Amino acid sequence: MIADAADRYVAEAGRRWGLAAEGLTAVCGALRNGEVETLLIGDLEAATVVDGGASAR
Repeated sequence: MIADAADRYVAEAGRRWGLAAEGLTAVCGALRNGEVETLLIGDLEAATVVDGGASAR
């Protein structure tokens, strides 16, 4: 299952218009728009991401 998701990502990555998003700005935009079916998370380095729910401040 994870391998399938990774394979789909690799197939779409690098296309200007495709089904894969990379980078914090693009991924957060896709999440905000409800356009994410599968989310693969790597190293976020020093980034902080909040979901905007009631507990977010």
